[in-house]
Amino acid sequence: MSRLFTPIDPFPAGNRGTPDAGVRRFLRRELRPLRTVMAAAVATTILCAAIEVWLIGYAGRLVDLLAATGPATLWSRHRAELLAVAAFVLLIRPLITLAGEALDDIAFRANARPLVRWRLHRYVSRQSVGWFRDDLAGRIASWVRDGGDAAATAAYSVIHTLVFVLAYVAGSIWLMSAIDVRLLLPLTGWILAYALLMAWAVPRYRRAAERLQEAESALTGLLVDSYANVDTLALLGGADARTGHDRRVFAATRRAHRELQRVEVSINSGMMALGSALLVGLVGYGIVLWQSDAAPLGLVAAALALSFRITAMAEWLLDAVSSLFGSVGALRRALRTIAQPLLVADKPDAKPLSERGGAIRFHRISHHYGGGTGGLDRLSLDIGAGERIGIVGRSGAGKSTLVGLLLRFYDAESGTITIDGADIADVTQESLRARISVVAQEGTLLHRSVRENIAGPDDGEPARTEPTPHRKNAPHGEGMPHGEGAPHREGMPHREGAGQREGVPHREGARLDVAPHLQDARIAAALRRACADGFVAALRDPAGRTGLEAHVGERGVRLSGGQRQRITLARAFYRDAPILVLDEATSALDSEAEAAIHDTLDEVMAGRTVIAIAHRLSTIARMDRIVVLDAGRIIEQGTHAELLDRGGLYADLWSRQSGGFLARDPAG
Repeated sequence: MSRLFTPIDPFPAGNRGTPDAGVRRFLRRELRPLRTVMAAAVATTILCAAIEVWLIGYAGRLVDLLAATGPATLWSRHRAELLAVAAFVLLIRPLITLAGEALDDIAFRANARPLVRWRLHRYVSRQSVGWFRDDLAGRIASWVRDGGDAAATAAYSVIHTLVFVLAYVAGSIWLMSAIDVRLLLPLTGWILAYALLMAWAVPRYRRAAERLQEAESALTGLLVDSYANVDTLALLGGADARTGHDRRVFAATRRAHRELQRVEVSINSGMMALGSALLVGLVGYGIVLWQSDAAPLGLVAAALALSFRITAMAEWLLDAVSSLFGSVGALRRALRTIAQPLLVADKPDAKPLSERGGAIRFHRISHHYGGGTGGLDRLSLDIGAGERIGIVGRSGAGKSTLVGLLLRFYDAESGTITIDGADIADVTQESLRARISVVAQEGTLLHRSVRENIAGPDDGEPARTEPTPHRKNAPHGEGMPHGEGAPHREGMPHREGAGQREGVPHREGARLDVAPHLQDARIAAALRRACADGFVAALRDPAGRTGLEAHVGERGVRLSGGQRQRITLARAFYRDAPILVLDEATSALDSEAEAAIHDTLDEVMAGRTVIAIAHRLSTIARMDRIVVLDAGRIIEQGTHAELLDRGGLYADLWSRQSGGFLARDPAG
């Protein structure tokens, strides 16, 4: 029985490449694992239709039998036949129907929908960060969810409804022609009229369904965007203007739904007229034949039952066809969004990034996000293994672009980025990001437990380890290349603690995924170093979960900004990666917490390559080197003291700071 419920694994591992954009090719490819189930379902559906037609034919025979046989002799003469038919109807027919329903609804639909959803989700999850920024998250989520529903519904409509009705109509034609070929005249006329109605209705229904799906996805995007950013909307004010915008989106959905309903009303009215015509035609013609002794009385009974049944099934068929084309329209629209090539994809022969020292090189990098301005412009920068670099610049100078390209959230439009000599375009994104810890300014968290936000989701797989070799710290002056055009700084002092610090062991054998008790110890240590152990221990969510198991709410809304940032710091400490990116890592902390965390930051930065972005220049003044960006290019670099003595943009920014923050660019 379990094999029937789960004939395949609906959540297969591995990636299947870009989904087919064509609906038929997509369904054929994605539902291929269920082909045996689908074939069995089709065969059972045809058998069920044949049984239904046979029952109507036998009903006519029974009427003739009752008319020709007296009550006293009916049982004695036809007992075996009647008992066999009764046993078939009571036992065999329900079992066949049960098998058909189980194949349709349990073996197929219950697996097809999660299978397609899973594959769409797996593919979309591999898209780059830049791809997601071009659309609403709620709309993308609705297409993934509805794409699975649409694929399962489309296939189900074909298997369960279209096959059944077509088999039933074919059986009815055979039954009528076996009794009297002249009965095919009204049935043939009805079939032709029905085909004309379908030809008129289906394209209109398909277009209306596609417009409704588009409107519904826009509405979902509006709702998710509004609810996820309710605090921002409250601060923006303008409730009346916002209400007007929301009303237009809701009204567009209403108009699309009303248009679809108009088509459905026309279809249903047409079906009622055709059903009435079939009833009159079949029964009336049967009576005429009976009056002329050309057909038995059972024919009239069979024609009556058949007309009612075909009329009911014709409405069912039209609903199924409408549902089919509605699902096809929804799936086609979903595939327009989902079945796009990966914006940033691993090469077929991509290998994991081998960790050595963490030296980074940006060589003539240009990236303008498809435009002519913004981003980076032919930037070259060499960062030695274990060197701590501060990145400074006005808003829009290219700081975030630099980090985004290093993480391969985007592929650079030109130029190369290497880590320890390996081009990051040639390695897997998973291995690249495993070597980089990021503490961002926003500190956004997943709506999951504190544990999962630090150590990552628990996939239920056995613990595994990956050895991490010692990283030799590169010297910072001798022989270390700098950014293009930057002078070599003779005698630059080695950073205290850049090598192996006393009491800080090498991370040999650092684990990517560890046994639960070891993981808890590492999480506890990371929380202590991030000064987050106190408030985490006191957490309790609405479901009663506490401490590490407490869920933090969507985007971490149940925590303060400082608490969220401490969790992200703890995540960086836990990951223990050789490259550390700090993007205003302490901006949301109070002064006391920031002072405490700076001590642990100094510890965690020891022996690591660090890229620190800060508007608060005092936080990066102790870096080995400060790189100043402007309009996507490096215009200055050196130590804090050297840059102040130079009297350039950095010195100007330093002098114009108020309370430790960069002043606004007077140019805008």
